[in-house]
Amino acid sequence: MDNPFWDFSLKVYGQTGVPSACLRIQADFGADVNILLYLCWLGARDVEVSAADIGKIIDAADHWHRQIVVPLRQVRNKLKSDSLGADKTEAESFRSSVKRLELTAEQLEQNLLYGLEFSSRPAASEKVERPGAIRRALEAYLATLSGPVPDEHSLQTLIDAVVH
Repeated sequence: MDNPFWDFSLKVYGQTGVPSACLRIQADFGADVNILLYLCWLGARDVEVSAADIGKIIDAADHWHRQIVVPLRQVRNKLKSDSLGADKTEAESFRSSVKRLELTAEQLEQNLLYGLEFSSRPAASEKVERPGAIRRALEAYLATLSGPVPDEHSLQTLIDAVVH
């Protein structure tokens, strides 16, 4: 399941401040972090996406994300604070197993995104101002969701991690 998008995501997500920025955007908007990273990956490759493209990207990932990734995340998060009557050590061991499954589910979602037509789309024929293109794509995605005005610091942290 390794692919250039997964490698890019690991590199970007591993940078200081990126996990908290992504999770803040996820919490504020209900955003799918994999879509955030996918849009950044496309932007890093100078591939521009339209609002219609973003709709197709959301449609492609939404079912898997909502039916598989989100429930695993909910179980993992619930067990972080409550063993629900199970032995605490066994519940924590189970939570670790769920965490591994959640990561695998995230990787499968990224593989699904990588398989989309946009992944093989050539770079824009004209010089692209990369930070601006990434920002436009992220803002267009967030506009499809309900939430407050995007947190500038979180967006900039993500963009900086991609372009620097």
